[in-house]
Amino acid sequence: MVDEQKKIEFKDVVERLANFRGRHTELVSVLIPGGYNVNEVVKQLEGEKSTASNIKSRVTRNNVIEALEKVIRELKLGQQKYEKGIALFCGNTSDDEGKPNIEFFAVEPLIHLNTRLYGCDQVFITDPLQAMVENDEVYGLLVIERKEATIGLLEGTKIKVLQKMTSGVPGKIRAGG
Repeated sequence: MVDEQKKIEFKDVVERLANFRGRHTELVSVLIPGGYNVNEVVKQLEGEKSTASNIKSRVTRNNVIEALEKVIRELKLGQQKYEKGIALFCGNTSDDEGKPNIEFFAVEPLIHLNTRLYGCDQVFITDPLQAMVENDEVYGLLVIERKEATIGLLEGTKIKVLQKMTSGVPGKIRAGG
């Protein structure tokens, strides 16, 4: 389980990231699930970098390309697999129009990150990280139908299926059968 101090620090970082606003779609968010191959993400981001060269606004284009290069550089120098996953955020966080301030943030999630995501928007995409601190409650689920049953867990808004079972007993075929 996660101790309360780490949870508070994590929540503060996520809230700070969620409050950044870009002038245009120049804030890059990259979420990599635990155990995922980082090289595949690097290949995708290289492709996105070439796509970003088509952005009409010179300032936005340069900011997006620089943010993508910082994320790619960090992924190439870092681990090849992250146990819990990693969330990377980079972009122009400056309030002044003429002065770009490209900042990079790497956030290690509290629990196993299941989401793989790339986004380039006016805000950092922090929803999967915010969901980690919202709800600690876990509920057991048992769904029973005629010949089937499923056991699972409800954690926050996510359902994790643990086991599916069938009885193997055939149903009634017809009356008197």
